[in-house]
Amino acid sequence: MRGDPLKAIAFNRYGSTDVLELQDIDTPRPKDGDVLVQVRAAAINPYDWHIMAGLPSFVRLQSGLRRPKITGIGSDLAGRVEAVGPRVTRFRPGDEVYGRVDQLPGSNLMALGSVAEYVRVSERSIRPRPARLTAEEAAAVPLAGITALWAMRDVGAVQPGQQVLVNGASGGVGTFAVQIARAMGAEVTGVCSTRNVDLVRSLGADHVVDYTREDVTRGAQRFDLLLDNVGNHSPTACLRILKPGATYLASFDHPWNRWLGPMGHVLRMAVRSRFARKRMAVLRPERRDGDLDTLTELIDAHAVTPVVDRTFPLVEARQAMEYLAGRHARGKVVITP
Repeated sequence: MRGDPLKAIAFNRYGSTDVLELQDIDTPRPKDGDVLVQVRAAAINPYDWHIMAGLPSFVRLQSGLRRPKITGIGSDLAGRVEAVGPRVTRFRPGDEVYGRVDQLPGSNLMALGSVAEYVRVSERSIRPRPARLTAEEAAAVPLAGITALWAMRDVGAVQPGQQVLVNGASGGVGTFAVQIARAMGAEVTGVCSTRNVDLVRSLGADHVVDYTREDVTRGAQRFDLLLDNVGNHSPTACLRILKPGATYLASFDHPWNRWLGPMGHVLRMAVRSRFARKRMAVLRPERRDGDLDTLTELIDAHAVTPVVDRTFPLVEARQAMEYLAGRHARGKVVITP
């Protein structure tokens, strides 16, 4: 095991990408049930940007009012097991794995810090890396894949033959949602920009709507489930295209309001849905050990393939975060230490 300091991307104050720094930190030692992983690839998510920026402001109630309690970025990772702690039974040094950093004890916040050379995680938070995926592809799976899985299986309860609309089908969650819904037997419509039409179609979408040319909320099609990863339509427009008893799932994150972020839109949607015989939910997946196993099975069955837009080296973490914040990434953004 290494004894010298490791390189990691960290920040000590809220702000723009300028707060991100390449720092030397102590190499963590695995404790009971822990595994030390040499990181080969780590994906970043909009969640990382929110914690870094401290926006919308209400997130600071948990992440720290003046200074961030979480100082690393990245929750998803793929790499090689370097060392194992006592009572670890599933893995040994040399194993190729993928997964997520652990949840913070007593908090709804995810721990971050996978954008580093090495990271310590619990044995239950990782799984063997699917053989057909590269490290970069595997790192793209956990958070976005689990979010999409929850949307389709746990909240949306998708059934074969149902009509599913994925708004923002070319993004991190959207690319997984299209594939998972198809694997569950749904008829899927994906909404994206012109340059992403072929990508979304290649993922298995039955119908693809180019939002620059057509407004899906003005069409005649009605849906059993709308997974909204963008939040660019009014509640009235969204409810119009849902069948009675259908579900609207909010999974967007852009903080239009500095204090409440997208919650104003969500609250309006919740009020109107009560009078329209529609169900509204905010997608907040809980952590369950079996979800990564399910995604592994879908990947091994060639039903799901992660989409990686761009990879950045560790020293370009600022550029990677800026690219992610531009909200035009196709699939996931990955950093390779």
